[in-house]
Amino acid sequence: MDLSSGQSAMRQRVEDVAATAQTLENRQHPPQPISQVDFAENDPRLQLESQPGTAGALRGQLENLPIVCEPLIRDFSVDVPKYIRNYQLIEFTATQVRKFHGTLERDGKKYAIMQDLSGESTMGESVGQTMSGSGILTNLSIGDRLALAYEICATLAILHRAEILLKNISDQTVVLVRSEPSRKLRPVLTELENARMVTGSAGVYRDINNRPTVSRINRVHRV
Repeated sequence: MDLSSGQSAMRQRVEDVAATAQTLENRQHPPQPISQVDFAENDPRLQLESQPGTAGALRGQLENLPIVCEPLIRDFSVDVPKYIRNYQLIEFTATQVRKFHGTLERDGKKYAIMQDLSGESTMGESVGQTMSGSGILTNLSIGDRLALAYEICATLAILHRAEILLKNISDQTVVLVRSEPSRKLRPVLTELENARMVTGSAGVYRDINNRPTVSRINRVHRV
């Protein structure tokens, strides 16, 4: 692909992201409660492994979508209603984030039902593979690579304008996936459970479990 074609692809991707951002910002009301939050262990839509795998997680499918059920650790006093509400707010605010489907209680343990990204590559892995001449970034034009970077920045800016801050953002927490049906490579931000919510009244950052952290810093982020 020549430079002019790459620039054209970049402009189209930026326009797509900007249109999505504008649609999200035009929403006038907070998100409605998730219609299905707590899934019963015997819910026929859930098909799970019989035994937990790495870190106690359960893999399976939810209506043919690959999911992983990750334990909600009681030792950290996770406030489940606020955990759900904050994930709901994040998904309402931005599209390129890991999908949260709800919760499940099984054998006395509480799980968060999350989009399974275990078969996908992180940005760091993909860049490392590209340097050795392989991987999913190898055949991307410069325009498409810049578009990926723009989309990550745009997603962060949208979250920041909604006063949602991610504690951990790196090449290991950005996962690259193929969107359907276009098969375009898109970034997905993960580890959202570490998000910080900024409260205007108290003037402090609060984590996803509503615990105060540090004093608020007034800063505006734009793409």
